[in-house]
Amino acid sequence: MKGEIEVIIQAAGIVLTAGRGALVEEVSPEEADVGVALAAFAEDRGLPGGTVNLFLAEELVYTSSFDLPSDTPNLEDAVKFQLGMLAPFPEKDILYGYTSTRSGESYRVTISAARSGQVISIVEQLIRAGFVVKGIYPESQRYVSGKRRKQRWALVMPGRLAKTFVFEGSRLSDRLLNNGEELPYDELARICETENIFHLGAPDDARFRSRQMLLAAPPLLKDYNMLPASYRRLDYLKIAIVVLVVLNLVGLLALGGFRFIEQNHLIKKADREIARLEPLVHEVKETRERIKQTEEFLDLVSQLKGNPDFFPFLENLTANLSEGSYLNQLRINVSEGNAVINGFTDNVGELTERLQEVGETRLQSTSRRRNQTYFQVEITLP
Repeated sequence: MKGEIEVIIQAAGIVLTAGRGALVEEVSPEEADVGVALAAFAEDRGLPGGTVNLFLAEELVYTSSFDLPSDTPNLEDAVKFQLGMLAPFPEKDILYGYTSTRSGESYRVTISAARSGQVISIVEQLIRAGFVVKGIYPESQRYVSGKRRKQRWALVMPGRLAKTFVFEGSRLSDRLLNNGEELPYDELARICETENIFHLGAPDDARFRSRQMLLAAPPLLKDYNMLPASYRRLDYLKIAIVVLVVLNLVGLLALGGFRFIEQNHLIKKADREIARLEPLVHEVKETRERIKQTEEFLDLVSQLKGNPDFFPFLENLTANLSEGSYLNQLRINVSEGNAVINGFTDNVGELTERLQEVGETRLQSTSRRRNQTYFQVEITLP
């Protein structure tokens, strides 16, 4: 059976699948140990087992984008400090993965986060059953492959909070909330600026492409891995090679094996090793010089306040969007006590009037894009 075993964690249960969806079985985590169930699933179907990838349904994943200065001394540490302000979960209960792209004088960082409780429990069940968990990803990453590296395409994922993801090749470039309704193909093609639209449901319009076209190739799985480092498998092959090399060198020294190795070869090897180590020595020196900058950055971040109760705010915002209005960006300014939303609308007056139910609303700007009004609205947080 071609393709690795995959486990999809949904709000209503868990799906075990292999062969990129060719074999499927549903499991209730309240009734069974997921590791035991997956072992039986693999054995009954003659699957090799061994490794598995986990995917979280998008309704369980919180995604946000923000900018960091290009001179940020340590990007990973900076992202960790932003988690407390962005993710609507306690910091001790967060799984997260992120990607960053350089944009002018800043880094554009996109982060995916989820609650760790049930997910880590399932990971530990799988490990006890003898499986190696390679990664935990948002479900949308299951459909990203190298086959569409040079294409702009969109993926519609229906659900309670239906979303549309827009990709440039394998990179996520935009996300849209569908305001609780199925958008027609023509409107999605206009908003997403592509006619290459895939749908995970069963749309009436035949112009939507089937998920099977995306599942025909293996996933890249290079972004948004939320698996904690403590659960990641060591590269045992690399360790074994290093050990064997060391043992062979020791053996050669003990047996006088250097008489079989040309002196010129050893000298060249030593020169290559010195050249390899020089950048590391230089990096250590630079790290010491950046300590003061890093400490100043940490002091600044520690002064920032905690995050708002985001999910109730998002649900209230979604419920009060006027018909024909769609969001494509949401930014929370905790220190200023407000949120800034950007999107498209057919009637900006109706939009601002309805958003008064969410909080004090101020229209910042409007412009014409894609034959619609593109707006920016500031809302005071409750």
